[in-house]
Amino acid sequence: MTEEPIHHYCCVCGFHLPDNLTGYELIQKGAGKDMGNGHLIFFCKHHTKEQINDSQQGFPRFYRASEMMK
Repeated sequence: MTEEPIHHYCCVCGFHLPDNLTGYELIQKGAGKDMGNGHLIFFCKHHTKEQINDSQQGFPRFYRASEMMK
C-alpha cells in the first residue's frame, strides 16, 4: 500500500474536498455518508439530498458551460 494521500471528490459536482481530512472526518462534519455496504460517498454540504441520491442512482447532471450561464 502506498503512503500517498487519498483525494476525496464531491459525488455530485466533482469538487475536490480538503485533503487534510480523512473520509471519516468528512462524514462527521456532514460532508459524507456511509452507504452501509462498505462504500463511502462524499459531497459538498450545499447539495440537497435529492441531488446526492440522483448522483448515486446514475442520473448524470452534465451541462455545457454555455447552458450554465443562462
